[in-house]
Parts: sequence; structure tokens; C-alpha cells
Amino acid sequence: MKTRFLLIVVLLAAFLSACQPPAAPTFTGTWTANVGLVTLTQNGDQVTGSVDGYGGYWNFTVAGTVSGSFLIFAGDTPLGPLAIALSEDGNTFQSMDPTLAFCGTRDAVLPDGCGFSGKWNLKTDLVPAGGYAQLTQTGASVTGAVYGSNDAELGPLNAMVSWGKGWQAEGTNNWG
Repeated sequence: MKTRFLLIVVLLAAFLSACQPPAAPTFTGTWTANVGLVTLTQNGDQVTGSVDGYGGYWNFTVAGTVSGSFLIFAGDTPLGPLAIALSEDGNTFQSMDPTLAFCGTRDAVLPDGCGFSGKWNLKTDLVPAGGYAQLTQTGASVTGAVYGSNDAELGPLNAMVSWGKGWQAEGTNNWG
């Protein structure tokens, strides 16, 4: 009887612990962002950390306060006043200001729409009208290809991101 009672208690405890809601995602960790590596530590509602810009420029420290899934940085940063929102799954963040391109992920590869990742419509004398580039930014590296309006690949594109007063990618291609 004691064994059966003990077994029921153990099973009940296991069931109740499995029913606990998962811990809320935090900002703690190293993030691959469009402008550099972001390292954050969250203690309660306080966050401290650093941004190490690609190319070795504009490295700075940050501090801020968390409210729900939002992080509001104290004071001005080289990016200006800054507030970011953590995604529901806790794996990406995005600037709250739609005019400020600041985003990141816990993964090495930035998702489409963040940094240089995604489809870019091109307007240049080097690419026929309707041409585009399909790019992927992984840290400071940008790879992809340039395509004509008929979706034919014109050639690969490789670049490195450098962030200073603004950010840019410089690299090589073989399509002109």
C-alpha cells in the first residue's frame, strides 16, 4: 500500500511539473544582428550588454529595461533612441521604430527582411530592368546571386558588411 501511494505521489509530482508553463523568453544571449554582434544579459527587468559593429567600428555598450517583450535602451545609442521587440518564440528581435533598421536573431543567418537578407529589386545600368538580387546575410558576410527579369542567374554576389555612420556591403561579383 505504501509503495502504491508513493508511486501515485511521484507520478502526480511529475505530471504537475510537466504542466508548468515554459519560462518566458529573455533577451540574454549573443545575437547576430544586421549591424554587428549583440551580447545581452538580462537580470529581472534590467539588461546590459554590448554591440560589436561589423568592420570594427561603432562598438558600444548598452543598458535598458524590459517591459513584457520590449526592451527600451537607456539614453541615446549610436543608433539613436532605441527600443526593440522580442518575437513570441524569443528567437528574433526587431526595432520598434519602422524607420530604424535594427534587427537580429539567435541564429547565424538573418531572416529575410533583416539586414541584407531577402529579395532586393535592382535599378542599375548593370542589370536589365526587372532584375533583382536574392541575398543571405550571415553575420558580416552577404552571399547570393543577381538575376535578370527572366529569373536567369547573372552571377553570384559575395560581400562583407561594414557598419560605421550607416552601413554598407562591399564585395565582388562576376556579372559586371
